[in-house]
Amino acid sequence: MVKSATKMAMRPPVSLRSPSSGILKRLVWLLACICVGTLIGFVGSAVSGNTVWYLAVPAVVAVGWLFFAWAWWGDAHREPA
Repeated sequence: MVKSATKMAMRPPVSLRSPSSGILKRLVWLLACICVGTLIGFVGSAVSGNTVWYLAVPAVVAVGWLFFAWAWWGDAHREPA
C-alpha cells in the first residue's frame, strides 16, 4: 500500500492546458451551457413576463453534464488496451 502511495505522490501535476486533462475544455462547455440557459431565460422572460424561464439555466447545465462530464468519466476510467 505504501509503495503505491509514493508512486502517486511522485506523479507530475497535470497542466490545465494539456490535451489529456480536458479541464479547460469542460470549463468552456460549462460556461457555454450557463450562457445558453441564461439566454433562454432572458428570451422566455421577455416574451411571457414570467421569471420561471430562468430555470432553464440549471436544466441546460444538467443536460450538458450528461453529454460532457459523463463522457469524460467513461474515458478516464476505461481499461487501457
